Amino acid sequence: MRKIFFSLLTVTLAIIFILVSLELILSIYSRLPGNQASNFYIRLEQLSQKQIEDSGRSLECLPAMYSDSVSWFKTHKFFYRPSILLGYEYEPGQGIVNSMGLIGKEYKIKKDAGVFRILLLGDSIAASDKTRIVLEHSLNSNSQIDKDYCFEIWNSAVPSWNIRNYALFLKHKGVTYNPDMVLIFLCLNDLGIHETLVYYRTKDNLVAYYFPKSELIRAYVPNSFLLLHSYLYRTVTFIMNRYLVSKAQLNNDTWGEAVEDFKLIQNICTENHIRLLAVVYPYLKPLSGYSPEELKDYSDILKILKELNWDFIDLRDYLSEEEIISFCDGTDYFHPLFKGEKIIAGIIYDFLVDKKLVPLDK
Repeated sequence: MRKIFFSLLTVTLAIIFILVSLELILSIYSRLPGNQASNFYIRLEQLSQKQIEDSGRSLECLPAMYSDSVSWFKTHKFFYRPSILLGYEYEPGQGIVNSMGLIGKEYKIKKDAGVFRILLLGDSIAASDKTRIVLEHSLNSNSQIDKDYCFEIWNSAVPSWNIRNYALFLKHKGVTYNPDMVLIFLCLNDLGIHETLVYYRTKDNLVAYYFPKSELIRAYVPNSFLLLHSYLYRTVTFIMNRYLVSKAQLNNDTWGEAVEDFKLIQNICTENHIRLLAVVYPYLKPLSGYSPEELKDYSDILKILKELNWDFIDLRDYLSEEEIISFCDGTDYFHPLFKGEKIIAGIIYDFLVDKKLVPLDK
């Protein structure tokens, strides 16, 4: 018996020694310049210019806050923080972000009688909050709407999120707000589900946040404590995710993954008797100026929405090409100018009334 005990003890100590050794090795390795595979936080100065340039969508968050082309984000400061579930999210109670971590006006969670609550999902297009403000005002002031109702639009949009973020947020947070409707502003690049570096400002310093768990997180949410404190755990998690990403790309499953996220949103809304509406935002340039990839993104989003029988607004059906181009400031082909946001809010309002998706005056 003693021999078995000492054998088990030896094996246990050997395993502990190996794990501790790997943890130390990875801790040292991750601090070498350019090595980020096992790092959770990465100081911006650790990244070479080539890494920054090669990171694809990774810099979207920084220009969204500081570039001249999106002045709204320059004048409304806010901070991000890491999120195990979503990659990154707003730091609550900072700037225009309320204590619930949502953009703009804060409402009490308990819904009073006569309140019609709309949850807005989206990226930086929705995060500008202007369309929400105009639409909410129209719903609360127009004679076509049932005066027994008060409308609240909760803005959960976060710059550079995509359809997977929307689905995960709705499942784990949004549905708890008890919305009567989910309104999604879809940018044509929202199907882009891939590994990405996201740069953002915390309350303490400018850092780069590496969040490559997009495939893994659909089946398993990693342990937050271990992810934050263990280099070994992070490395294994990232390797598993890279394998799943490669497998999805090899099997050409990107389309299927996006469809599953759309279905998840639809199922949540159906099960909870929540009305659902999507608004498809075009790029603010002529259709002839779209790249083949952009045309495919546009076609894919419309195909998914039609196949799933969603209520949706394709803004290109309601706006002339001249109007769409006029919404652009000349450099930013994603975010409409305020005059465009007002017109778009009117289109959404008319659609809600025409389709009787909101309570109307009797």
